[in-house]
Amino acid sequence: MAVISHITFNDGAGSALGQVVVAGIVRDSPGLAPQKPSRLLDYYGLVYVTTGGGHFEDAFGFSHRIVPGDLLFLFPQVGHTYGPGPNDFWNEIFIIFEGPLFDLWRNKELLSPQRPVLHLEPVDYWFNRFKETVWSVPQTGAEYALVRLCRLQQLLADIFVYEQQQGFEQVDHEWLAQAKALLKANLHTKPDFDQIAAALGMSYDGFRKRFSKDAGVSPARYHTLRRMDKACELLLIEDQTLKEIALQLGFADEYHLSKRFKQIIGVSPTGFRSLFLSD
Repeated sequence: MAVISHITFNDGAGSALGQVVVAGIVRDSPGLAPQKPSRLLDYYGLVYVTTGGGHFEDAFGFSHRIVPGDLLFLFPQVGHTYGPGPNDFWNEIFIIFEGPLFDLWRNKELLSPQRPVLHLEPVDYWFNRFKETVWSVPQTGAEYALVRLCRLQQLLADIFVYEQQQGFEQVDHEWLAQAKALLKANLHTKPDFDQIAAALGMSYDGFRKRFSKDAGVSPARYHTLRRMDKACELLLIEDQTLKEIALQLGFADEYHLSKRFKQIIGVSPTGFRSLFLSD
């Protein structure tokens, strides 16, 4: 299968504290084939696997079967190899970063090579958290590099809080999957939250609180994010006009869609389309 990279980000500017060097979303990632010696990076990296599976191994002898929702931590000068096997595939979002700020995190063992893989659920929520960390600030320059640096620290902090909470709270993934399916059933219109709550045998207030706790976002926010995901998918169809996409997704017009799209994704629909259909 061909490797397709989406929404790559690269900023040469940084700050004295560090920077996000590069980030991207990859479909059908080949990973890194097993090699001797293993690959060494000069940077830190996060690789979040959203679909598929494979294997991860590092120079310390840690070996792990990768499934959707697994987050790989890569460390400077720590050999590693990862990726799907011969009969596997996976999709990923990654962030590569550097700087003395993260060296301090490592010295304090907040970032530790002894914990190279964590599992984060739900995948949709964490995928969008990774995406918002980098692409919600598309501007380049030292001042914006610092903003991204702060957002990356917040993402890391939330990941570690989540990891600790998993020892105390268990999410009912079957219930959450059913709730998500009901919210995604009609992306072309505003959902009837009372009706969805009733279908799940709950009041709206109870549904909203439980969904927000388990999914990490409110039902309304989740529905909006899925509408934007669908808009991204439709934008990759060359013969679909922006007006047609807006009507298909229940927006009043293409201007309303464009405004909402840029708020969520960080670039205009036209800019997003040009990233993929420029060749």
